[in-house]
Amino acid sequence: MDRPDEIDEIERIEEDLLDIVLATSRMLTATGKRHTLDDVLRHFGYTREDLRESVE
Repeated sequence: MDRPDEIDEIERIEEDLLDIVLATSRMLTATGKRHTLDDVLRHFGYTREDLRESVE
């Protein structure tokens, strides 16, 4: 295996490990609770209508 191939392989492995870490952290921190868009907007003091008005 020449040097460029080794670097490509190391980068591929690094990307795979980052995916594994992300998936694992999501599994360990997930509570199962989901939030609707309306709930999130309400939490920050907005509504869907506010969003529509801001783009017009």
